[in-house]
Amino acid sequence: MLIDFTKIPGSAQLFLDYVNDFEKVKNYYNINFRDEDSYKEVFEKIQNQNGSEIAKIIKNQYKDFNYSDKTKSNIELLKKENTIAVFTGQQLGLMGGPLYTIYKIFTTIKLTEHLINNFKEFNFVPVFWMAGDDHDFEEIANVNIVNNENEIEKIIYSDGKEPDENRGSVGNLKFEESINDFYLKIESTIRQTDFSKDFLKLTNHVLNPKLTLAESFFKLIFQIFDDTGLIIFNPQDKDVKNY
Repeated sequence: MLIDFTKIPGSAQLFLDYVNDFEKVKNYYNINFRDEDSYKEVFEKIQNQNGSEIAKIIKNQYKDFNYSDKTKSNIELLKKENTIAVFTGQQLGLMGGPLYTIYKIFTTIKLTEHLINNFKEFNFVPVFWMAGDDHDFEEIANVNIVNNENEIEKIIYSDGKEPDENRGSVGNLKFEESINDFYLKIESTIRQTDFSKDFLKLTNHVLNPKLTLAESFFKLIFQIFDDTGLIIFNPQDKDVKNY
């Protein structure tokens, strides 16, 4: 399905030209994403260096997870010179952050499948980059959900500190006991549907005081997308920092 972004309020003109009239903006970009005839030339210039080391780091990040055969296969593919990672990513947030985080992942998986089917001489693997070095706790410490009155309700997680206190990288923050109150508020507020029970079970699994925000985020994305072969990559890992 093609989306007509000109009908979506607030779309930037630069974005609209990039999507619909590339000639107007071609001086600002290396290639036109709609020109698939140019893809192979671009792929041939990409060199997968140190793939074995990266695969080793990712395997270590997954050591406590029973991950799917498809994910295992994709991690192994990272070792090959003709493998290209199809990246997306997002700032960490409670319960996955904004809904478009999920949409971005779906889009990346579908793009990876498209490239696999059309460029047989290359390997493609979908990768999600967890951006956890952000320091804006106040921005990510809430969720908006639909309640039983079919209204949007904001639920805020408080760690008991002043809003403007510097907490450092949000990915390293360990949940306080108050995360339990945050979950209970979600449980009592969310609109009841056929999916509520499974959703709350997953939410309870990833919102507990034993976890950091990065660990919680990883668990959530893993539970939803592991069967697709999505590789979740945490750049805050000390092995990545030392690489």
